[in-house]
Amino acid sequence: MDVCILAGGYGTRLKGVWDGPKCLTRVAGRPVIEHLVNLALALAPRKIFLLLGYRAGEVVTWRENCCPHKDVIPIIELQPQGTLHALRQALPLFEPPVLVLNGDTMPRYSLREFVHNAEIVTQPIHAAWCDGFYVGAAVFNATGLETMRTGNYETLDHLFYTSHSRYHAADYLDIGTPENFYRAQHMKEGEL
Repeated sequence: MDVCILAGGYGTRLKGVWDGPKCLTRVAGRPVIEHLVNLALALAPRKIFLLLGYRAGEVVTWRENCCPHKDVIPIIELQPQGTLHALRQALPLFEPPVLVLNGDTMPRYSLREFVHNAEIVTQPIHAAWCDGFYVGAAVFNATGLETMRTGNYETLDHLFYTSHSRYHAADYLDIGTPENFYRAQHMKEGEL
């Protein structure tokens, strides 16, 4: 499958705590985007895309200088209009199925099991949930991508809240909040 990492957010919840792209915040000593790329690579994807917006140049510089995998493809949205808009613009590049990951959310559950579960369920959209919240991972098959393209959804979260299939994830780390941002800064690799 293709993998798409949403890494273009403004980080408004981190205002005053972190000024750069959220995906470059450190978790266990490495940028969260590096952890996500490594998790994606373990699934042997066809392609990995980074959807970038806010301060995209910093993420591209990280990719060029620090990313151990140069075949990660950055896509820059010049006038960011939200994650749903960015995904819709990138749709022609994807081949279904597509795993979409939030660039500020560390899965603390097995992505391999999640993807396998999506293959078994065969619903258009299969999203990870924990305690009633979407937790940063969704698999779209061809019908799900078409639903995203043509549906009357205002946000990606709105689309996920109406998704047909939910995977119950055990745990996750959303580094987009100040409390979790600070917690992530002090985590060790084994705590992930």
